[in-house]
Amino acid sequence: MMLWRALDVLNVLTVGTIAAVLPSPGRDRIARDHDIDVPLFSFAIGAIEAPLGIVAFMAGGIAHVWSGAGERSLLLVQNWWPGLSTYHFQGVGLLGWLAWFLHPLAWACALVGATGMMRLIAFTATRTAIAEPAAVAVVALSRLVRRKAFAIYREHMLGPVRPDRFVRESGSDLVLLASREKGGWNERVTLEIGGKFYRITGSSLRRDGRWHAIAYRLREDEQHGVIRRLVRHDRGGSENS
Repeated sequence: MMLWRALDVLNVLTVGTIAAVLPSPGRDRIARDHDIDVPLFSFAIGAIEAPLGIVAFMAGGIAHVWSGAGERSLLLVQNWWPGLSTYHFQGVGLLGWLAWFLHPLAWACALVGATGMMRLIAFTATRTAIAEPAAVAVVALSRLVRRKAFAIYREHMLGPVRPDRFVRESGSDLVLLASREKGGWNERVTLEIGGKFYRITGSSLRRDGRWHAIAYRLREDEQHGVIRRLVRHDRGGSENS
């Protein structure tokens, strides 16, 4: 029994931690499915991150200054002696700190500390959670990769660029089959084809011989309403707005 309780606690801690570092909507989905108080976990992580980031930044800075202080001081003695004062050696330490501020490790420590502080402030002020910047970057990159991969796969399915074709089908007055998606075509666009006006009622990807095509379902419009955008399309495939 104790083992199962320990496993349950471990599971809650793991799921809560994952949810607290993720951005929405992944965070909201986990919180809903597992009934997790994500802001509380975000606060707990912030209570660790804030002091950890500050201490790591200060300790890293001191170590960085000390690691090069001897070499820089020796350079001063070799090139500027006599005439050295304590201000020269203080300047060496200041340069060491400035160099630390430009170090990528310093940025990482500062980011951890700042994220922890934002978590604490967000929880105290509005009881909300703050996503981890690294997790946000990973999620955004994965979404971009998926979109690019899907676009490449979709273009492969559509095949080479071909002239538009028109077919008659039940449920619509006309169907336009295009080898590529028409940018900006939606229900608010009016098409003029062969002197008649049509409205787009929907679109879908369908098989068109060896390849696939984007099928735009068109319904003839008597033009009693206002034309928001008119596209003149001839049956050869060209179009003019």
